[in-house]
Amino acid sequence: MRYRLDDAQHRNSNTIVETALNYNTNAPDQACVAALTAAITETSIYIYANNQVQASMNYRHDKVASEQDYVGLFQYPASRFRDIGADMDPAKATQIFLYQMVRIRGWQNMDPGVLAQQVQRRGTAARYQQWVSAARNLCQFGEGDNGGNSGGYNGGNNGGYNGGYNGGNNYNY
Repeated sequence: MRYRLDDAQHRNSNTIVETALNYNTNAPDQACVAALTAAITETSIYIYANNQVQASMNYRHDKVASEQDYVGLFQYPASRFRDIGADMDPAKATQIFLYQMVRIRGWQNMDPGVLAQQVQRRGTAARYQQWVSAARNLCQFGEGDNGGNSGGYNGGNNGGYNGGYNGGNNYNY
């Protein structure tokens, strides 16, 4: 499945990938796919402030919602995750997701859609599973060869996080 990103989604997905791959788990690829699956499902990889959570409006955000008290990339309920600054920060929000994820027994071998649903505790696994392929593509693009000519995680000439993708504002994965 191809997934088209605008600048905000691209920036946010880069942060999720980098955070997940460097979280110090024994299955970083699984962590990356599960985290991106959750973010795609919950917010289409946008950071949402919430006009019912006034503190969220003080942080960088891409969109504004009003559904209950959910904020950030992963739509954490402010009533349960009370550090609004962390909820609204893409790296910290991803760390919160990963912290919850590694507490699930057998997470390393679970279907990423099922895993994302269990971490988020919302909806059905099928709601998340439809985005696993797109999340996997985003994570694989992020790993790359750390430079070189094929792009990947740290650059190169054909894309990647830090090189070559600045030619437009839509990114295809």
